[in-house]
Amino acid sequence: MVGAYDARKTGEPAASFSSAGPTRDGRPKPEVSAPGVQVKAAQSRTKDGMVKKSGTSMAAPAVTGLVALMLAKAHKAGKKLAIADIRAKLKAGVKPGAGPAGWDPQRGDGRAGSGAI
Repeated sequence: MVGAYDARKTGEPAASFSSAGPTRDGRPKPEVSAPGVQVKAAQSRTKDGMVKKSGTSMAAPAVTGLVALMLAKAHKAGKKLAIADIRAKLKAGVKPGAGPAGWDPQRGDGRAGSGAI
């Protein structure tokens, strides 16, 4: 699960719509966060072909891209990554947020970053 934050604001605050964890069974979710407020996306039938959207559905593709890059790098090295490996790399590669260190109910372990690759 990916949380969303507003990358346009100082301190990159968690988005108001980003669900807070932990889960009902106590698992710490979200695991990481990514920009999810007013993210530019492609849209047909618009003047410039772009639209601004908000939601964790806009944050998740950023993390998906990181995972794709991790998998490509592993493949090039002749290795395979299990889901546990991917989660560990995402967690190890986070950039600390503006809040306290450690897991945060809305931001997870921090901002997903290229250190995961």
